[in-house]
Amino acid sequence: MIAARSKRRGFALLMVIVVSVALMAIAIPFAISMRHQEKGAQGGMDRAQARYASLAGRNHALAGVLRGHETTEEARGATAPFNSPYTDGLDEFQVNWTGAVASLEMQDGSGRLRSSSLQDEQGKVNERTAPPLLLDRIKARVDERTQDLRDYITQWNGRPTAYGAAQTIRGIVPGTAVAGGAALTFYLDDASSYGEGAKVRVTWAGVPQYGLVDAVNPNGNDVTVTGIGEGDSQVGALLELEVRHFVNLNTASALVIASCLEGLGLRNKLTEDTVTKAEADNLAAAIIKKKFLTYEEFVEFLKEQRGLAVITQNDEVAIAINFSNPNAKRLAGTGTMPFTLSSSNYVTVIAQGVQDFPSRAVSALSDLREVVELAPAGMLRWRVKSQYDFERMLRIPQGRFVVTWPACVANREVPSSDRNAAAWVTTKLGRDERAAWKIMNHYDNTIAGVSTSKGAIQQRASKILEITNGNVDIEAGAAELWIKTASTSFTIFDAGTEEWSNRLFFTYGPDLVNGGNSLRFILKDSSLEHTYAECRHAVTLVADRWYHFGAFWKGTKFGHAYMTLDGLPVGNYGVWTEAGGSRHTTLQTALVALATDNTVVAAGAISGFPATGAIQIGSETIEYAAISGSSFTGCVRGARGTAPLVHQIGSGVTICGYTSKLAAGTLTFTNPSVPAITWDRLTVGGGQTVGQIGANTLTWVVTSTPVSPPPVGLPMAASMLTVAPPATGAPDITVEFPPTGWLMVGSGLQGEVMHYTGRTVISFTGLTRGLFGTTDKNHLDGETVQLWGFHVTNNTNYLTPTVLAIDDEWFGPVMKEGTDGWRGFVIQRNGMTVPVPMFRGKQPGVGGNLFGTTNAAHVTASNVYPTFGLADQQAGDGDTVTFVEQNATTREERLIKHVRWVPNLGIGTASPPFHLASLGSFTTKEWVPDNLWVRILKFPSGELMGVPQQLMTFAGSTIPTAPAGFSGLLDEMRLTNGPKNLQFQMSASIDATVTTVPILSVGGMDSEGGAILAGDEIIGYAGFDATSNTLINCTRGYLGTTAAVHELGDRVFNMAFLAIASLTAPVGIADKALPCVPNNFPPEGYVYVGTELIGYTSINGAGYPAFPDGCDFRGAFGTVAATHNQYELIYAFPFRYYDRFTANSDDSQTSWFGASQRATGAKWARITWEEVLPNPLLDIQVRVRLNSEPRWANVPTNRPYVAGKGGGIWLFDAPTGGVLGNTKADGIDVRVDFVWLDNAFANGEWKDCAQFRGLAVEYEQEPVIHYHEEK
Repeated sequence: MIAARSKRRGFALLMVIVVSVALMAIAIPFAISMRHQEKGAQGGMDRAQARYASLAGRNHALAGVLRGHETTEEARGATAPFNSPYTDGLDEFQVNWTGAVASLEMQDGSGRLRSSSLQDEQGKVNERTAPPLLLDRIKARVDERTQDLRDYITQWNGRPTAYGAAQTIRGIVPGTAVAGGAALTFYLDDASSYGEGAKVRVTWAGVPQYGLVDAVNPNGNDVTVTGIGEGDSQVGALLELEVRHFVNLNTASALVIASCLEGLGLRNKLTEDTVTKAEADNLAAAIIKKKFLTYEEFVEFLKEQRGLAVITQNDEVAIAINFSNPNAKRLAGTGTMPFTLSSSNYVTVIAQGVQDFPSRAVSALSDLREVVELAPAGMLRWRVKSQYDFERMLRIPQGRFVVTWPACVANREVPSSDRNAAAWVTTKLGRDERAAWKIMNHYDNTIAGVSTSKGAIQQRASKILEITNGNVDIEAGAAELWIKTASTSFTIFDAGTEEWSNRLFFTYGPDLVNGGNSLRFILKDSSLEHTYAECRHAVTLVADRWYHFGAFWKGTKFGHAYMTLDGLPVGNYGVWTEAGGSRHTTLQTALVALATDNTVVAAGAISGFPATGAIQIGSETIEYAAISGSSFTGCVRGARGTAPLVHQIGSGVTICGYTSKLAAGTLTFTNPSVPAITWDRLTVGGGQTVGQIGANTLTWVVTSTPVSPPPVGLPMAASMLTVAPPATGAPDITVEFPPTGWLMVGSGLQGEVMHYTGRTVISFTGLTRGLFGTTDKNHLDGETVQLWGFHVTNNTNYLTPTVLAIDDEWFGPVMKEGTDGWRGFVIQRNGMTVPVPMFRGKQPGVGGNLFGTTNAAHVTASNVYPTFGLADQQAGDGDTVTFVEQNATTREERLIKHVRWVPNLGIGTASPPFHLASLGSFTTKEWVPDNLWVRILKFPSGELMGVPQQLMTFAGSTIPTAPAGFSGLLDEMRLTNGPKNLQFQMSASIDATVTTVPILSVGGMDSEGGAILAGDEIIGYAGFDATSNTLINCTRGYLGTTAAVHELGDRVFNMAFLAIASLTAPVGIADKALPCVPNNFPPEGYVYVGTELIGYTSINGAGYPAFPDGCDFRGAFGTVAATHNQYELIYAFPFRYYDRFTANSDDSQTSWFGASQRATGAKWARITWEEVLPNPLLDIQVRVRLNSEPRWANVPTNRPYVAGKGGGIWLFDAPTGGVLGNTKADGIDVRVDFVWLDNAFANGEWKDCAQFRGLAVEYEQEPVIHYHEEK
């Protein structure tokens, strides 16, 4: 029993043990499992804590860098480095933990560790648009064992727009790619932005097609493209360049920068000079040490590096080009990525969270990498407002035919990034290349010309104001320029250094004669007379408005000068005295061709004319004796070698002026025994009479009424001669004859010459008989006794033989006797010596009026003037003339006392025919004819300046009496000259209606059309008949002038300095080509046809000015498009700004400014802009599209684009802009158009341009995570 009980206890114990073991077997795994469960729960908590830490680090980093968003950086109170919206450096991508929440701070032990860093994605190369060679270069530089390629290459960063440099395809030719295969060659307006390897798209009307530039023509505007089929492109389609993503030089690594620089080179230098790897590394090392604020600063940095021999000059240029457009043709496919100096809100954030054990062993780790496009909450604003903003867009390029203000970027002036500073965009200013003038100052280193605020501008003009081609004065010429000023009285230009001679003077200001203001172009030859020719136009200029001024000169005669204002001729010719008297008018009453028509009635006041003188009408000179009211009276028609002609009412009447050369001429007498007289110079003279010479030096021996047969009154050898007493009517010889002199007693074979030394009332005493070969003989009562010679103080500076003038009266022919005498000639007749009378004035009974002067009494010491020869009959009695020679500073003004046309003397032959003249005073030097330079001038002589000039002064004068220069701007200063061709004269009179115009010669004129100036009228012509020398198909009163009558001999000015042609066929209202022969037309510009301005962009294949199909440049500057007939004239017109507006067009020949912005998933709310309109007939229109579609050529609908349903273009025409409907899109494009409204040209408001002063676009955007990675 005891044993049984023991057995039972043992079994129970065993069972307890078994159960215990079983329970232990069950409990231990459970305990272990529970322990593992506990550990697992703790690990999950640790990993969650680590992830939270990394997320917190990410959020903290992003919160900090969000301050670098452009909207935030522009906010008032923003602090460095987050206050520079134009530049972003590495300092904006530093994670700052100062002041962070304590629970997020790093802890040891069981704490949570976190770290984060930021990378600017703009500092990397985007592999979506990078050339493969660049990507390979980066990969070769990266050691992926220690480096992460994602730190250098990205798929997510910004660019303002995906496509730029839009070009309209003008022609398409199938071709073959360089490596073989099909290709297309596109002909463009400007292929400078397209280089090998560039990605492009072509858009016609449907889905865009994409391709690659395979080859370019280095010297043309054609590019060969692969990847686009013939069916996908059309002439007129739009070719656009894919804009590569920008690399921020301020945040990029040296590796990225060096990779982008390596290999860059210029097309013409590729084999000899590209950026080497060493050069790239060295330059990149220098770049990362700087933070650039502007593009200009980077350009200066490159210049410095060249100076340090880090790079070459070719490298410098290539890098600068690559900065803006790596696709540029000049880079020949070596371009990499464009550069920027700012971020575009794409960042990579790298964050790490760690959970530690108390032992500091790592419990959990969380790594996070994200690429985030940042966007602050609320309404955002994108602004393009500063000049730096504008230029940044243009470098894409986004814009055509526009320019930014006020800094001149072309002159390396730095555009301001201050969005509060005034800055604006206009269309580009015209570069005047019409007619290929000899001097064309475009001032390309300025935007709108040079400032004159610091004083006058001296322009070298020796090739313009030169004397050549056998002339004695400067050539015909012209000057044009643009001016903008607020000055109210100023000198435009002045050429010459004398106030009253040798001057071309262009001025504006108060009109002291007519009142108001006037534009005046004053011309003066070498004459010293204080009289001037001018063109005068009454006008009041608007302050601070651009004006185009032109002055054209051929001479000082009527019809030889004109002005233009804003391209059109203005003003009327006149001749004015210093006192303001006019010496030019028109006929009130017609004249017949009769010498008896001795009164000329003028249409206007003639009080400015001399009291007596001569006038010119056409080729006729009319001398007048007096002025009565508005009539010239006592007229001598056909004077001075001209012929009386019929003259029409309205013909020009001008004071007689001329240039007449001094002539060397010989008078050979009919009687061969009379010595010939040669005038080969004008001597200085200087002699005076010794005693008086009366008006009547003819008396008789003893009596004038002798008995028959008469007795001997003067026996041979007698020393005293008794003459008729005054009581018988004879002259008192003590009054009429000088106290000593020579007498001729008798005539013919009976004539004897004797000298006397004294006289009484009735006798000459102290006779010396039978002089000069004559015979001492008896003389009967009644024989004539006349003065045959006289004594003077000296006769040294005279010719001999000659004719002399004492006061107004001529004496001669005479020859010197001794050093103080003048006496007559003797001749041989029948073997005997016979004296020839010394003719004077109107000597009754002896020679009539041989010289045409009047007998007069001459007091003792009267001047004895030499006579001289002139080559023509233009000079007349009483003319004040100026003697001029080659050294035109040596001049003398003298009064012509008397002239006589030698062939009319009837006593011999003049060889060559010449005019004999005398003066009213002695000259200071001898004037020796040279058949060219030595001449006399009477104003208006027809000549211009007789002194060549080295300089012209613009915006001022070197002459103190001239108005001051203007303070303002001067631009497009042009000068030229050309032959005068004085054969351009009317060869017949015409009325104001005829369209066939006869001139002396059409030589040198343009057979394809042109214009002439006749009087104040411009006459256009479509051609000429060389056989008859007539201009045909003429347009009378061309360019707004007034058609007028013109007379035979009227001067004509060939307006060859202007580019004018005629239409060879009619032109319709919508035609885009102007059929003509455009001689001297610039490659592009504007023409004036009728009253319409038409823009053209090229001379097309047919040789016509034309513009392409995608444009409409008819009715430019607010004119009205019209039809035009064959033979209408087209005139290449000056213009200030380009008007290249065409509604609903994206043609690459239109003018526009563009701006673009990318923001993924943004809601675009509203656009506004600022503008300044200098006048009410200017306007700005703004078009908007989203996601770069559709083409700008689509008609605006102001609603979003829907594929297949259109829309997508918004149009706004007021700066308040409009709403965009919160339309969601990844990008926005804006185009600004500059518009001239109707009548802008007619109102003079076409010379300014609307100023676009910046835009603002409001939008909302959520932050976008483009890439997320956790591990």
